[in-house]
Amino acid sequence: MIVSKHLVRPDFMAIFVFVTCISAGTAYSQVARQNLQVGKTSIVVNKVTANNRDNARQLSTNDPVYSLERITAGLDSHGEILLNDDTHILVGPGADVSLDDFVISDKGITSATINVLKGAFRFVSGKSPEGTFKIKTPLATIGIRGTMFDIYVKKRGATDVILYSGKVNVCTSANRCRVLSRNCDIIRITSSRNIGFRQFLRSRNKASENRDYNLVANQNRFQKSWRAPVNQCSARASRMDLDERGGGNDPDPAPSSGRGRGDTGGEDSDGS
Repeated sequence: MIVSKHLVRPDFMAIFVFVTCISAGTAYSQVARQNLQVGKTSIVVNKVTANNRDNARQLSTNDPVYSLERITAGLDSHGEILLNDDTHILVGPGADVSLDDFVISDKGITSATINVLKGAFRFVSGKSPEGTFKIKTPLATIGIRGTMFDIYVKKRGATDVILYSGKVNVCTSANRCRVLSRNCDIIRITSSRNIGFRQFLRSRNKASENRDYNLVANQNRFQKSWRAPVNQCSARASRMDLDERGGGNDPDPAPSSGRGRGDTGGEDSDGS
C-alpha cells in the first residue's frame, strides 16, 4: 500500500518522532541504570540472589551488584555488600532489598534509595554526604545523617528501627515522624498513623531480643565492619539497673552521635 504524503500531517509526524525519541530515551535510561554497578559483595553466606527485570543470579563473594537489582537472602543466609562510597549494607536472613534510584557522578554516589521490603537489614554510612541515601520500608521513610542502624520489616510491613550511632529521621506515609538520636533506641511503626518508641535494645530479655532482632545475635558470623556495637546497649542497661538500686550518679547519659563505623566492631562480651 502506498500512502500519499498529503495524508500525513507534519504536526502528527513531529509528535510521532518526539514520542518515539522519548520512548527510546526512557528504554536506554532503564538499561543504563540497570547496568550501573553500585557496589560488590564482600561475603555471601549460603543463598543470596540478585534479580532484575531480565534475569536472576546467585551471588558469590566479590560479585558486582547493580542499580535496580533486588537482593534476597534465604532464612539461613546473609550478604555483606560494600557500596562504591564505602557504605556497608548487610542483607540479613529472610531479607528482600531493592537497590533503587542510584545516581552516580564523577563525585561518587550523589543520591540513592534503598527499599527494604521485608526481613533484616543493616546500614553503615560511608563517605557520601549526609542526605545522599534514603531508606524506605512498606510503612516508613528514613532520612540518614551519618549513622549506623538496623531495620526489621515483618508482617504487613511493621517496621522496627534500631540506632547505634548518628541520627535518623523516621516518617510514615501520613507524615508522622520521630527522630532517633540516642544510641540503642528503637522506633516501631505498625501503620501510617502509629509510630512510637520501644524500650531500648538490651533493656528487655536478651533471648527474646535476639529472636526478634536476629542481626544482634552471634555477630561473630559477620565481618568486623558489619558488626553493630551492641555492647554499648548492654552498658546502658547496666547503668539503669545500678541507678534503680541507688548506686549510680549518671545512669543513662546521652551517648555521642559519631559517624557510622566510628565505634563498630563491638559486640556483647559473651559473643552476641
